[in-house]
Amino acid sequence: MTPTSVRVRRPWLTRSENGVPARLNAEGFEQFKKHARALCIDHKEVLMAKWRFNPREFLLSFRRNGWMCLDEMVQIIPRAIKVDNITYGLAWDEALTRLTAGTIKDKGTMPADIHKNWNLLSRKYLLAASPTRTSYFFSHVLQETELFFSAIEKGNERYFRTMYEIITPEECEQDYLNKSSTAWKLHFVYIKGTKTLYELEAYKKHRPEVVKEKAKELGNTQPGDGNRFKGRGLIQLTGRANYSEYGQYRGIDFTTEKHNDLIAVVSYNTIDSALKYWVSKSYIKININRHADNGFSKESCVLVTKAVNGGNTHLAIRFAYLSYLEQLLGDYKQTKNTKIQAQRRDKE
Repeated sequence: MTPTSVRVRRPWLTRSENGVPARLNAEGFEQFKKHARALCIDHKEVLMAKWRFNPREFLLSFRRNGWMCLDEMVQIIPRAIKVDNITYGLAWDEALTRLTAGTIKDKGTMPADIHKNWNLLSRKYLLAASPTRTSYFFSHVLQETELFFSAIEKGNERYFRTMYEIITPEECEQDYLNKSSTAWKLHFVYIKGTKTLYELEAYKKHRPEVVKEKAKELGNTQPGDGNRFKGRGLIQLTGRANYSEYGQYRGIDFTTEKHNDLIAVVSYNTIDSALKYWVSKSYIKININRHADNGFSKESCVLVTKAVNGGNTHLAIRFAYLSYLEQLLGDYKQTKNTKIQAQRRDKE
């Protein structure tokens, strides 16, 4: 950071926004600039010296550390992002609570100690050193968990059975005629990749085959497997096969009734299952992280989304989160297209 970049990149310190008072007055901002200038490595003698370990390289290595204090991780959850006239975000205190105490007391399903275990596991899976990978990961976590509120997929027995096991033509008809049903919300009633609506009889023939293939893909072979192996964890590990694979990796049989919920109630498992899935799954034979490594773009976001959930569900909000996180974690210059609200805590 140079003295000039302090003026260009940190003027928000003197602004009051969204009811949050300015962090610094004019005098305080001048003191901050003097402090930043004292830390800058911009002296000729320093830059020309023959260092055994160049101080700039030290700073770059230090930044790749990726460890997040609690205040930094709270900023992962935006205060307010608007997509299609809907605002997504949390107040600072609520975000902090979700990352420390969880949401069980608030009738949610997020376990406690998410922040503590994130710092441990992000190193294990090599996300901590990459702001780009971390941004992609959290852009999906924020959507999948409703801003760290839920670690278990929502739905009743019928929902999980007809999504992940079997659906009858009669149930297809019920869903088709009910425009508030999941079939309409998730666009199942439309021919894939188009805005063309299935005819009722065509839908009654098509949808059961899709669910049958999904059950096969997930390894759901027993009645009740849909509900038994519902989505759990930060990116909702789903299906008997995925639970079994993760259990073999961890040495715990998560396919038993006794252990099903451990993925959602123990925060280490909640995070670890998501990261294990993230680093082991691919789309078009390319690992999720490799798609993320291509940089911040709508195209890469589409590929990562398809790798995570097999489609483009809620793509707009995922990309909005990604744009926000790109600015926050990547520390890039803001643009008109990716403007974010400054994330500051009122500590007065």
